[in-house]
Amino acid sequence: MTYEETLEWLYRQLPMFQRQGPMALKLDLSRMYDMMDLLGNPQDSLTYIHIAGTNGKGSCSHILASVLQSAGKKVGLYTSPHYKDFRERIKINGSFIPKDFVTHFVEEKGAVLKDLQPSFFELTFCMAIQYFAEQQPDIVILETGLGGRLDSTNIVKPIACLITNIGYDHQQFLGDTLPEIAFEKAGIIKAGVPVLIGEHQEEVAFVFEQVALELKAELKYAKAFLDIERGNEDRIQLRWDKGTEEEMSCDLGGPFALKNIRSSLALLSMMAERIAGFEHVLDHLEDGLKQVSQQTYYIGRWMIPSRSPLTVLDSAHNVEGITIAMEEINRLNRGQLHIVFATVGDKDASAVLSLLPDSARYFFTQAKIPRAKDARVLMEEAGKLGLSGSAFTNAEDALSAAVKMAKPEDTILALGSIFLVAELI
Repeated sequence: MTYEETLEWLYRQLPMFQRQGPMALKLDLSRMYDMMDLLGNPQDSLTYIHIAGTNGKGSCSHILASVLQSAGKKVGLYTSPHYKDFRERIKINGSFIPKDFVTHFVEEKGAVLKDLQPSFFELTFCMAIQYFAEQQPDIVILETGLGGRLDSTNIVKPIACLITNIGYDHQQFLGDTLPEIAFEKAGIIKAGVPVLIGEHQEEVAFVFEQVALELKAELKYAKAFLDIERGNEDRIQLRWDKGTEEEMSCDLGGPFALKNIRSSLALLSMMAERIAGFEHVLDHLEDGLKQVSQQTYYIGRWMIPSRSPLTVLDSAHNVEGITIAMEEINRLNRGQLHIVFATVGDKDASAVLSLLPDSARYFFTQAKIPRAKDARVLMEEAGKLGLSGSAFTNAEDALSAAVKMAKPEDTILALGSIFLVAELI
């Protein structure tokens, strides 16, 4: 097969949660272990940082990768989903997995694994591990796909874990309460492995602390290591627990950045103190932070393709993410707000729609995936909550309509779906 034919096979022959929703999901690690056995257990030859959480996993993964690369480490990075190119999911020092490796893996290993009926995510993860095992990076950063305890990535024993935060998302799989969701995320904690919690949330702290206690895993919160504030322009202010203060540049913008930077730097500090080979990574913070996007191909969060009108593309799609995005838009307070919005059909949209202002002008649309919620249905649901606008079956048409209507001093915000942003980048 050609590379294009290989991707077509992956997308159409394998169950894919991002495109199809719950019917494609397989929450079961036994098949993952069986697949790795057939490959000769390549996962055992690698060193990992494992990351879970409701929001911020991808940002933290890329921040960690950039700093570690600046410290001279060869860094493998596994994230999901992708925006424009399938190979975004599997990178070493910011370079995508080669096309010929993707094709050869599917041709050679797909036949070996097909009897186990893998999902798209499972086969992709196997591909990533096989590639990393052949390339032998110093460290592999793994972002969970969904949850933690039963996520396909949870077959490794990392040297450190990071859980960013807990919010409501994917309740049909992870539970209806924050403690239930936290329990699933806490499933990545391993015996004797240090774990860093990005945010101290009173409602779920006891879950992490109990699991860590049972597994004799050292647990720390990011706030124990440093505080962080936004400085002038792209500068950030760091105040470390030991009393030292630093100011440095960072190329990540948006309201999410500070939390994710703090979580990432706290984990690196924890590793520098406790894990051999990482003693000097903190010496390379500024170099890593100022070129996260360049060194790791980081896209999809708070991207600003235009400032007249101010146009923001952001993949916030759950209650916590959209709440923070709207707080920042309100803080900016620039002219009339125009919102391009899309979501998926297997989620109750009312929770996120209720966070949006009725004073905005809406351009409801849908991504080109089977799982997308029909734009007209979305418009009707939004109308019941007092949000009025027009429906567009094509995301680019929706954005073009918003740009045409907006004045130079206005704001356009596109959010609600990772797949919407992927089509607009």
